[in-house]
Amino acid sequence: MVKLQARDIEILKLCYEQQFVLRSHVESFYQGSCAKRESQRRLQELCELKLLRRELVPVFEQPAYRVTKTGAMMAESSSATFVRSAARLLLTTSVHDAKVTSVRLRISKLWNANFTPERALKENDLYEIPDGVFTFASGVNVALELENSVKSRSRLVKLCGRWNSIQSINLVLYVAATAAIEKTVKVAVTAAQSTKPIGVIHYDKLFTDSPAVWTVKGESFWFSRREL
Repeated sequence: MVKLQARDIEILKLCYEQQFVLRSHVESFYQGSCAKRESQRRLQELCELKLLRRELVPVFEQPAYRVTKTGAMMAESSSATFVRSAARLLLTTSVHDAKVTSVRLRISKLWNANFTPERALKENDLYEIPDGVFTFASGVNVALELENSVKSRSRLVKLCGRWNSIQSINLVLYVAATAAIEKTVKVAVTAAQSTKPIGVIHYDKLFTDSPAVWTVKGESFWFSRREL
């Protein structure tokens, strides 16, 4: 039997909390030229152990992996945030959700913060549900919103303005999938005149060496510090 490593447990927890993972997500747990090969090998072994199951999703060029009942039990016993598993993956939201997982993994390498996924926030009856919340030891909460489709300016202004009344959220980070969406979100943030700090960053820029976040007061290096 293959012995589970700490990294395997983290993969199971991520898959459980985010509902699914792609091989490209698991690659982030490895370094160097062997990352793709090693991630595929571990996914295969976790499937053979009946902890993950492979699922084909038409919107992806690679298989998705979901926890089995046994995998979910192991994730829960390893301090994963409790979430209710979706019966099936929705084609309409899977691409968005995959990008949220990629953003979570990237930011988790930049910040010393715990991440609470959207489905766990719903369980807690939070009336305004972001795609997730990063929580620091200081108590600072950063709401994450991944914008993957173009929304009307008026709708975005309303969405940006709603954060003022949510006391539990200290900062808001919008990650825009495209340049067009980024531009629209910036206009909306400016128009909303929020009293709470709101940052905007292009998805691709987040993965650069020194990602800068746009705010109404100019560029800010939110990721230059591991603690907020």
